[in-house]
Amino acid sequence: MVDVNALKNIELFQYLDLDDLKDLVPLFDYETFQVNDVIFKEGDVGDTLCIIIEGDVSVGRKIGEDEDLVLAKFGKNSFFGEISLIDEKPRSATIKALSDGSYYWMKRDVFLRLLNSDPEMASKMLLSLATVFCNRLRKTGEQLRTYSLINKAMVENEHFRKLYIASHT
Repeated sequence: MVDVNALKNIELFQYLDLDDLKDLVPLFDYETFQVNDVIFKEGDVGDTLCIIIEGDVSVGRKIGEDEDLVLAKFGKNSFFGEISLIDEKPRSATIKALSDGSYYWMKRDVFLRLLNSDPEMASKMLLSLATVFCNRLRKTGEQLRTYSLINKAMVENEHFRKLYIASHT
């Protein structure tokens, strides 16, 4: 059920040719999700990469007992869970469906076998992963800068603090 044409538009595969993509097809499985489904939960075992074919998801972290901070939103042709291809650490965020959709997924052990069986293809994918990591890290740095400026303004400026609190209650 994995469509090679769907893989062409995925940033993770930007350096792969059509033959490489055809070789990848049997390595993926297909899954659907419905709005509000939790695909991954922060702290779960991290062992799966997912590529969104249809639909939208949010990436969030717990910041309080009943509060989540949305870090990102991903839609069609995006992917998440890529960190689990590299390390075996627990999930760093919760992925929740914002709409009905579907995704392809690959387990870490399948990716590790690919590293051994086709190192050239795997190195192209790793180059893409490194590029994505860099872009996402830059974006996170900008978000931290914004949060820091808001925090500083709240601490130093009583008028701003009152406006901010009023807008969030």
